[in-house]
Amino acid sequence: MNDLAGVQGSMVKDAATMKKWEKQYNAYLTTAKGYAEKIAAAATLYQDGMQTLTYLWEIDQARKINPEGVFASMSMNNLYMETAAEFTKAYRILNKVIKAGGKESMLNGAERTMLLWQLSEELEVLNKKLRSLALSVCIYNFEDVWNRAIAGKIEKTNGMIASDAIRRHSKAMKQVTRFYRMRQEHKPWFQ
Repeated sequence: MNDLAGVQGSMVKDAATMKKWEKQYNAYLTTAKGYAEKIAAAATLYQDGMQTLTYLWEIDQARKINPEGVFASMSMNNLYMETAAEFTKAYRILNKVIKAGGKESMLNGAERTMLLWQLSEELEVLNKKLRSLALSVCIYNFEDVWNRAIAGKIEKTNGMIASDAIRRHSKAMKQVTRFYRMRQEHKPWFQ
C-alpha cells in the first residue's frame, strides 16, 4: 500500500506540474509575443485573401480581353485542375479552423496559430496558380490549340514555323500589354 501511495503521489505531482506548464503556455499566448504572432498570422491571412480576390478579378478581366482564352487554355495546360485542387486544400483548412471551435472541441493557441499559418501558405500557393491562370487565359487562343494538335503532322518549312512563331509572339505581347494596362487603370480593392 505504501508503494501504491507513493506512485499515486508522484502521478498527482506530475499532473500538477503539467497543469502549471499549461497555464504558463496559455499565459504566453496572451502576452505581447504570442499576441503578435496571432496578429501576424491573421494579417497575412487577410492579405492573402485580398490577393485571391484580386487574382479572381484578373481572371475575369483576362476573359474579357481574350474570350477564347478560357477554353483554349484548358487544353494547353493543367492549371484549371491544379487551381481547383488548391481551392479544395484551402477550403479544407479553413473549414477545419471554423469547425474546430465550440466548447466540445476547442483549439488551443498553438493549434489555432498553426492552422492560420498553414492556411496562409495554402492561399499563397493558390494565388500563384490563379496568377498563372490569368496570364494563360490572356495569352492562349484556338490557333495555339490547333498548332499544338498538328505539330509534327503537317510538314512546315522553317520559314513558315518562324513566321507563325513571330505572329503568335506579337499577338501574345499585345494581349499581355492590354492586360497590364487594364490592371493599372482599374486597380482593384485597396491597391
